[in-house]
Amino acid sequence: MAYTRGILGEQPSCDHCPLKGQKIVPPEGNPEAKIAIVGEGAGAEETRWGRPFIGKSGELLNQLLVAANLRREDVWITNSALCQPKGSVSLSKLGKRIYLAPNKTKAIAAKFCRLRLLTELKIVNPDVIVPLGGIAFEGVSGQRRSIQAIRGSVNFTDLDVEIERAWKFLDDTYRKVAEAKAGTEPEAAVL
Repeated sequence: MAYTRGILGEQPSCDHCPLKGQKIVPPEGNPEAKIAIVGEGAGAEETRWGRPFIGKSGELLNQLLVAANLRREDVWITNSALCQPKGSVSLSKLGKRIYLAPNKTKAIAAKFCRLRLLTELKIVNPDVIVPLGGIAFEGVSGQRRSIQAIRGSVNFTDLDVEIERAWKFLDDTYRKVAEAKAGTEPEAAVL
């Protein structure tokens, strides 16, 4: 299945991400859906098959969709991070390697993938965005909150404002890497 059925091109650019090189699990579903489901990141089964939400979490999602009288084809299904990052990652262009627990690498991948996520949601333009997890909520809203704390609540997000914030994060990161390479701020590139 082509990445987002051609609405964003064949594959996102991961050049800016320190986790680049991982296998991408593209979103799928109806690009004109009124509901978008946003997960935190790909799992082992999703990475293996190249489809989102097909492992144990996918089984639960399918059951919930059926209970809501919906099919997978009726909704847009994506993730905050399109890859399943490994535990040991290079966090800078300086080649420093730091071991991070999988939940930390997923959070970093989601930060660098955030601009792609927000742009994707802006194009699909659903009426309702359902984040499944804290990383997914932060990816959509820019707010770091426990998913239990917001369960059952309605939150409004201005995607244009969040896209600007995602660009600023990437711009600041590029500046820090350039300064670190120039020797003006040696630790700045480590996120």
